[in-house]
Amino acid sequence: MILATVQYIEGKRIAEYLGIVTGTDMYAMTVPTKKCNEMLRISMEKVTHQLVLSAEAVGADAVIGVTFSVMENMWLVATGTAV
Repeated sequence: MILATVQYIEGKRIAEYLGIVTGTDMYAMTVPTKKCNEMLRISMEKVTHQLVLSAEAVGADAVIGVTFSVMENMWLVATGTAV
């Protein structure tokens, strides 16, 4: 699975846009900063994995326009367009 923050992948042709895919995870910010950074890294791995699973479920070969957002200090959300 190819994940890209850009809207196209050089050398590849987009045959079909399959829709928006997402991954989400909740994490706690009530721990010391060093531990919080580790929890955020783990959360990013989880949402990336969910994003890939969502893309595979719709038959995608790649996800373009991938973004990560922290929502209300507890939710990490990854979104992108499955192609």
